[in-house]
Amino acid sequence: SQSYIDNYYISNYQGLVKRNISSFDVLQSNKAAIEDCFTKLAYIEKRVSLKGKNILDVGCGNGFFLYALKQEGYSPIGIDIDKEAIPFGKKHLGVTIIDSSINEFDTLNNYKSKFDLVTFWMGLEHLRNPFTALKSVINLVKKDGYIAGSVPNVKGIGVKIQGLSKWYLTVPPEHLNYFDKHSLKVMLIRAGFEPVFIGTESLFAMPYLVFGIRIRLINMAKKTKIS
Repeated sequence: SQSYIDNYYISNYQGLVKRNISSFDVLQSNKAAIEDCFTKLAYIEKRVSLKGKNILDVGCGNGFFLYALKQEGYSPIGIDIDKEAIPFGKKHLGVTIIDSSINEFDTLNNYKSKFDLVTFWMGLEHLRNPFTALKSVINLVKKDGYIAGSVPNVKGIGVKIQGLSKWYLTVPPEHLNYFDKHSLKVMLIRAGFEPVFIGTESLFAMPYLVFGIRIRLINMAKKTKIS
């Protein structure tokens, strides 16, 4: 149910990235995560020319992407429902995060047609109804604005090697929906968007893979007993 999913993210969520975020010497200890966020921004700026600075990051988590945006002169706002991530971002990164789902945020009239860019980084797969979320976003982005983001590719090399059942991103109830290039394109068009680019972008995919390897090595080190 939706109430179960909401409670999962509010009280129980300990996703792969979140488990390895440190509040000690925040910028240095989370350097890899922050560097990946600058890579995401480079990915966007490579593809489109934004006409303004107002950006909304949906499911912003701890706010590292918001921090990267601020460093590059943008005016970002993030939304999330994670009760631990929100104060972390505000306290340690000085970013603006609103406690809200995308559907709730859409009802705030002062944000209608405000944003030059709305981002979903590994977010749509977490939503019970991603199509409804995209319909909400279209009310928030300017007519000449863009959306950008990423989702796990259900037809990617990871699934081909491991199989869907053993794929490390097959993790219900954390991930509820899975996309390939075609299904994502169809959903975006139905929601009213005109896709500019859908595909695997090495500029983003490789750093994400490297970050995943770092996380796995850290977890392995934690499990290693020193005699």
